[in-house]
Amino acid sequence: MSAASSALCPAPLLHRTLATLGAWTRIPSHAGNEPAMQAMASSLTQFLSNTLGARIIANGTGATSGVIHAVIDRGADVTLLLYNMYDVMPATSETWLVPPFEGGLVSLPDKGECFVGRGAENNKGPLAGMLEALSHLLRENRLNANIEIILDGEEETGSQSLRRYMAGNPLLFHADAGLFPSFCEYGGGPPRMYLGCKGMVRGQAAVRGGDWGGPERPIHSSNSPWIANPAWRLLHALEALSQDDMGTVLPPLPLDAEATAQVHTLAQTFDLAAELKFRATRRYGVCGTTADHLAIMLGGTACNLSAITAGHPSQPAVIPPHACATFDLRFPPDIKTDDIVSVFQKKLEDCTTQGLELSITSICPGFRVSGQTAPARALEACYTQADYTPQIWPWAPGTMPGALFSTNGPGLLIGGLGYGGNAHAANEFITLTGLQNFLGFLLKWLPATAEQCRTQKYA
Repeated sequence: MSAASSALCPAPLLHRTLATLGAWTRIPSHAGNEPAMQAMASSLTQFLSNTLGARIIANGTGATSGVIHAVIDRGADVTLLLYNMYDVMPATSETWLVPPFEGGLVSLPDKGECFVGRGAENNKGPLAGMLEALSHLLRENRLNANIEIILDGEEETGSQSLRRYMAGNPLLFHADAGLFPSFCEYGGGPPRMYLGCKGMVRGQAAVRGGDWGGPERPIHSSNSPWIANPAWRLLHALEALSQDDMGTVLPPLPLDAEATAQVHTLAQTFDLAAELKFRATRRYGVCGTTADHLAIMLGGTACNLSAITAGHPSQPAVIPPHACATFDLRFPPDIKTDDIVSVFQKKLEDCTTQGLELSITSICPGFRVSGQTAPARALEACYTQADYTPQIWPWAPGTMPGALFSTNGPGLLIGGLGYGGNAHAANEFITLTGLQNFLGFLLKWLPATAEQCRTQKYA
């Protein structure tokens, strides 16, 4: 961002945001730590109520555990929906430069001064920035819009509470725009804007010893020549899902005209080598042009195996009675969840593996937004006015529960300036310059979106 654009973020706003981020980093709000989740929900509802003057509809506790819902009704003719999340991944102090749930300022090579801590990038940094920037705009009366806020405490584990909540508690307003502010300068490259995201099915595939064979308790591995091993049976079943190292379940879905045009433009500036470096990987598993890589990434349906377990390290030389694979299956937004689940189940059934148990723990549909909507045009214009040419993605390779809001507005846009990294890993960070740019961008983006939506409404 240019020096003039960076100046859009007043120094006091940056300092307040760092203080808020520091306070929230010290709350280890991850799955399995219920007291910390409750403490985080309480801190957020206090901020929403006391600092923003919001009316709290759901406070993240009790019957609405995991969901915070707040409304700022300004009597405006335009409403912005703001989504973010407050759960983070667990972390231990090994290999961290600072304790992950204390956080602190650290000078990182090639990045300068950064705030390091769990959630710095994903997603307490963007959350603190979004709410502090909103507070600044409201104090200065620079945002002529109603604001509806949804904060998700279970995004990392499937957003099940949010799914249930939205089924019985619709939004109070029909949103003219839905925004998910994030740090989108991935690897320090050009900022991205995502017009949607992929869908995802999470679950486990397991094999237990039983009538088909396999022991019902650990037995000595010398029995391998005549007693089946559940781990081998599981591996044979998984092999039926995919014949490549990427876990490809279906051939890449052809992109429609709008997505094809966006990929063609994106390929002209997308740096494949920089992306590999950012992902800590030496080579891609596919070949072709930059556009080919992007089309495979966006149109691909792949099953990731995040964990495969059998037996216990303290019990070597045994045939384990149980083997389990944890998976997440991601697919383009144009594929229906019921269809992909059926395909997945049939592939496993076709391998005729007796004893295989398939359990699906969460399903999140994908969604997409047209680049011609008023919110999308406003976001692109804000990037351009900040002297950036954004990378416009038809949808994100990742997943978030934006489809839950598609009936109350045009869906969620993911965007923002800000350079962070190491999400879900050690030394998660946001550069201070990136945080400053993020805040300055929000001060322009939120009012510009409201005005663009207003113009379209009365055109």
